[in-house]
Amino acid sequence: MSSEESSGEVEHGIRYAKSPTTGTYYRVTAWVDHGDGKIQAREKHEVDKSEVPEVWLEAIEDV
Repeated sequence: MSSEESSGEVEHGIRYAKSPTTGTYYRVTAWVDHGDGKIQAREKHEVDKSEVPEVWLEAIEDV
């Protein structure tokens, strides 16, 4: 991946993510998509797993 690709544009919206390091769930409102299901959050707010919609839980667990 080139440095241009890895410094992609910041996208905005609402999505959910789980930290692979800590297992913490987040509602993400700004991110850079690195492909392969991996993002770098620029704005995130910690949430309880029970706050994550089922469709997102399924997507998160598939990564």
